[in-house]
Amino acid sequence: MTSPSTPDEVDFHFDPMCPFAYQTSVWIREVRRISGLRINWKLFSLEEVNLREDQKHPWEREWSYGWSLMRIAAWLRRHDEHLIDAWYERIGHELHRDGGQPHVPQNARRLLEEISAPPEAFDSALADPTTHDEIKADHQRVVDAGGFGVPTLFFPSGQVLFGPVLIDPPMGEEAVRLWEHTTGWLRFPQLYEIQRPKGPDDERAIRQTLEPYLRPGLDQHQPRRRDHLRGVRMTNDRDQIVEAYDEQFAALGALMDDLSDEAYDEDSVLPGWRITDVLAHCIGTEYLLLGEQAPELPGEAGEHVHNKIGALNEQWVQMMAGDSPAKMRERLADVRERRMATMNDQTQADFDAESWTPVGKGTLGDFMRIRVYDLWLHELDIRDSIGSPGHEGGKAAEVAFSEVERALGYMIGKRAQAPDGSRVRLELTGQVPRTYGITVEGGRASVSDDVDEPTVSLQMTSTDFARLTGNRGDTEKVAERADVAGDEELGRRIARSLGYTM
Repeated sequence: MTSPSTPDEVDFHFDPMCPFAYQTSVWIREVRRISGLRINWKLFSLEEVNLREDQKHPWEREWSYGWSLMRIAAWLRRHDEHLIDAWYERIGHELHRDGGQPHVPQNARRLLEEISAPPEAFDSALADPTTHDEIKADHQRVVDAGGFGVPTLFFPSGQVLFGPVLIDPPMGEEAVRLWEHTTGWLRFPQLYEIQRPKGPDDERAIRQTLEPYLRPGLDQHQPRRRDHLRGVRMTNDRDQIVEAYDEQFAALGALMDDLSDEAYDEDSVLPGWRITDVLAHCIGTEYLLLGEQAPELPGEAGEHVHNKIGALNEQWVQMMAGDSPAKMRERLADVRERRMATMNDQTQADFDAESWTPVGKGTLGDFMRIRVYDLWLHELDIRDSIGSPGHEGGKAAEVAFSEVERALGYMIGKRAQAPDGSRVRLELTGQVPRTYGITVEGGRASVSDDVDEPTVSLQMTSTDFARLTGNRGDTEKVAERADVAGDEELGRRIARSLGYTM
């Protein structure tokens, strides 16, 4: 039990999208269960803290992931403090344990029903502008105290602590012991920081814990998740990425130069896009990196557009929809020259600096590696559309695969639901030869260079692997081309479950 001097009440500021705040909330609920601690749930917006200059504030958007969930939380808190408690617990579990999407409106409605919230909760919360005000007030409280993220704890004494940040919430008396250590800091108001360095084992454990966490990407064809499990050959080397980027621009330019003007107007393997549209998307994203903005869509987006990210892509596509093939080639040459000039001026320190990326917070190197992957994959889309294989290996392909590799554990452990004890060998042949060993233990998948006595072995070309992980073309047909030895049913399920892009 807690000592008499230990606070019996705390204000806990959270953003429902933050995986670390969720883990801390699991711990502090356990403290409450044992000690009777009173938790007052408060709000904080990581979207607002990390806002780029070219982005709208979350309250300016019709629906904004974490912010809209917190508007519902604010409305529930007014009506019953137990409802905000149940809401955060339910949406946190859905996102950070089950890998679901509580930030999708229809899912949010379903989860409100599950906690027996009033039927009008969703619509009323979003129709009431004062729910914006409540989040802003809670958020500003943290900012005014010098805070910067979540979890942030406010105590009755007026003192404020950030943390504790953990990935394995202690239970039972260990939970109370951590609470006593945490509140022990309050006796030392000028003690500002104690931090544990993170080694490779720590990084792996963190990535495994955060596996279910979903963060949408810039491109509707981009990876949904980031750093699920260790990447085997991931690179942030500035020179390697810049060389791959330049090679990829050159290859894409040569392919488009060789195409007939008529081919630009042919349908691509991507629903709703012609070949020229695929190129427009590639160019448009590079324009965005140069600070240029896409015009608003003149009308409704097509059925192939599934989300707001896709709508952003479509703005560039429609902007260039009427351009001639010669104009598109001119645009590609121009954007290549300008982007390479920018990157040639950047140093390794620039690539190591923290940056927004299409799949969450990372470094500039992370972002540029994702761009190489995106451009290389879209070149493959164009080649598959016209039946012209080529450029399946090289520097760009190596960087692209370093991006895909880090999601292997997610693909096999979560999507394919490989059971505990599974030992999977995945061998890629062709232009990017690879061998991976994936072991599933305790519900978690770990990746290495190989495994002994595999439960199942799969062999496929590296290009087919790229098609499957990118959800390209007839994936059922592509999956059937894989050679499987051992557990046939598991092997086929894995081959069909490799897709990890939207």
